[in-house]
Amino acid sequence: YWIVGLPFDNHVTMIQYTFIASLLPFDEWTCYPLIPYPGTAIWNTPEKFGYTIIDNDFSQYYQIGENKKTCYMLDHKNFTHKDVEMWVNYVNKMFESRGKVHTGKSVTK
Repeated sequence: YWIVGLPFDNHVTMIQYTFIASLLPFDEWTCYPLIPYPGTAIWNTPEKFGYTIIDNDFSQYYQIGENKKTCYMLDHKNFTHKDVEMWVNYVNKMFESRGKVHTGKSVTK
């Protein structure tokens, strides 16, 4: 499992970490944006971590919803939710290009 949108993420680290991870011997992956679930430290005090919650409607929070859609609910002082969405797409493309299978397309035997 791969989570993007952590406080230390940026364009350079995402490229570096994703490339290095793509070389590791795993077959399947799932990539999620960081989601501030109620009761977590980021939900309770987002500013402490550099975040702004851009939508407090918890009913919109989902890791994988209809049509495998996810939510992007955080902006950070160093990046936006649009950056996180771009990073999720980058991770997915990089891992696919290395022959790894997204868990949503996995076939369990």
